[in-house]
Amino acid sequence: VPIYLINQKITVKLSSHIFEGYFQGRRVATHELAHQTYTIKTQLDHYLELLWQRPGALPNALPFKQARELSNWPACFDEFWVLLINRLGQFEGTRQFLDVLFLHRHYAMNDIQRCVQQAISLQWISIDAIKQLLSPQCPEPKTFFQSCQKLTGFYRAQSQSHQYDQLL
Repeated sequence: VPIYLINQKITVKLSSHIFEGYFQGRRVATHELAHQTYTIKTQLDHYLELLWQRPGALPNALPFKQARELSNWPACFDEFWVLLINRLGQFEGTRQFLDVLFLHRHYAMNDIQRCVQQAISLQWISIDAIKQLLSPQCPEPKTFFQSCQKLTGFYRAQSQSHQYDQLL
């Protein structure tokens, strides 16, 4: 059950192989039951708020390890996380990576993966870049990037202040 529902009453529907949790009539959790004793199954999404508060715990967190091992974890996510850490430091880089994971609540996995790959190829290493690429108003990245390159023709060298000394 998601961490934000701690100490809340939820309705549980249990079958022979599935657990479903409902809060105020809305399904908030669905899990396959573990049929082996002493097995723990977690969903990373349920722990994101807690991990965001303690980003240093992410690499060793069981939900994170299980998500990487048991799901189709895209390699570009790990690459993007490393680039975020190199750019922003361990703490803020991991927080921004968690913000990318939060986007799964609103966007399809394929869309997020595509945008992460585009951000890496364009060297746009931030959560804001991913959000921009996900927005429907965002121009095609290559077109936008090419239009920025056209501006290089307007470059002017900075003037030197010693030239103004001659006016005195």
